[in-house]
Amino acid sequence: MEEYVATIAECRLGGDTACESAARAGGGALDAVLSVSRSDNLETCTDEQTFTLGYFGGSEDFAGKSLEACQRFGEAFLDITFSQAEGPMSEGAQACQSTVSSTLTDLRAAAVQAIGPDCSVIDFDRDGCDRPKRANAVANAMSRAQNVILGECGADFAASIDAERIGMSGNNGPADRGPPRRSTGKSSQIYAAAC
Repeated sequence: MEEYVATIAECRLGGDTACESAARAGGGALDAVLSVSRSDNLETCTDEQTFTLGYFGGSEDFAGKSLEACQRFGEAFLDITFSQAEGPMSEGAQACQSTVSSTLTDLRAAAVQAIGPDCSVIDFDRDGCDRPKRANAVANAMSRAQNVILGECGADFAASIDAERIGMSGNNGPADRGPPRRSTGKSSQIYAAAC
C-alpha cells in the first residue's frame, strides 16, 4: 500500500494529471506495484501458512485478496489525504496539502508500528498485545500529526485528526483545504503488512 499511495501522491503533489492517468493505465506504474506485491506474497507465504490465516484457497487466494486490499485501502487513503477542491490551489494551500500528505503518511506508519503483529494477529496469542501501550502510541502519533498540520495550515484548517482517518475508529475529519471527509473503515493489518 505504501508504494501504491506514493506513486499517485507524487503525481498529485506535482499537479500532474497526465502522470496519474499514465500510472493508472493498464501496464502503468500501479500495475507494476501490484505485480511486485503479488510476487512477494507468493514467494513469502506457503499454502500451509495461508490456510492457518484462514485463506482456504492457499497462497494464490491470499495474494489475490492482498492486492484487492492494497487497492481499496490505497484509494481510501488517497481520498482522505488529498483535497478534492476543483481549480488551482494557492501557494499556501499547496504547502498545506504537502504537509497533510507527509504527516498522514507518517501517522499511518506510526499506527501500523504500534499495532504490529502482536495486536493484529491475535487469534494465535491473545496475551501478546499490550493494548494500553498501543493506544498511547497511536494517541501520541495523532497528537503530533494535529500539531504539525495546524502549525503549517493554521487554525482555519479546523484539523481534527482522528483514528478513523487511518482506518481505526472515530468519525470526524479535517475541513476546508484538507482531506475530504471520508472514512476508510477498519483495515486489516495483515493486508497492510503484505502491501
